[in-house]
Amino acid sequence: ILLLRPEAPVTSEEIREETDRQGFAAARIRAFLALGEQFPDFQCKLQIVTLGPQWRDPKDDKIVVPCLWGESSHRYLDLRTLEGLWYPASGYCFAVTRIAPRRRRS
Repeated sequence: ILLLRPEAPVTSEEIREETDRQGFAAARIRAFLALGEQFPDFQCKLQIVTLGPQWRDPKDDKIVVPCLWGESSHRYLDLRTLEGLWYPASGYCFAVTRIAPRRRRS
């Protein structure tokens, strides 16, 4: 897993387009949670998001994605809405994995 941190505020769609262009895909939930387990200090310094798994929040019908974040003594798994901008100053970064190139059939 790699963590991509935008230099300026971006939308979820802009992040998706950029990761696609660079040959990355959003981290799957199992790998995303393993990242938090293996490197707990990361989520106390950053808000780590994956745009892979998405759910519809039954309270307000918005699409949400998982986010790892924390404080000095606590770590959290939360859901964040896809709407609006992701601000680097707020510590947002995105967990991605490299897409393996497809093999050509002979």
